[in-house]
Amino acid sequence: MSVTINNVTPGKCGAVVFAVGSVDSTGKAALTHVCDGTSVKGSNRSPYPHPYRNYEHLDFPGCGVTKGGYEYPIFPNKQFTSGAQPGVNRIVVGEVDKTQRTGKVCGLMRHAKGNSFILCNYGANVA
Repeated sequence: MSVTINNVTPGKCGAVVFAVGSVDSTGKAALTHVCDGTSVKGSNRSPYPHPYRNYEHLDFPGCGVTKGGYEYPIFPNKQFTSGAQPGVNRIVVGEVDKTQRTGKVCGLMRHAKGNSFILCNYGANVA
């Protein structure tokens, strides 16, 4: 069963650019897992997507997520697969309606020092 993901635009984390196609396909993959109650385990054995608790108090311009969104690894030219390194970049999907199978891309973030996150440029903020 398909999903509908909204607020899909290009993004940029550091020097890494994410085209609309990459954001769309990764957002749909994350949303499908959330709606189906499934996950993909990376090489770090952490299941994705998983709830993003926003300990950093990041302000995602794409939606009002402070808590309740889901994080999922994003890559510019491939999809995240079981056993793969999750890398440092994440897409955050929120405003999920599991019954309607809809959600919204809140934005992108990347790991900073330690295990914290920083916002990436997304949407109108992409240079």
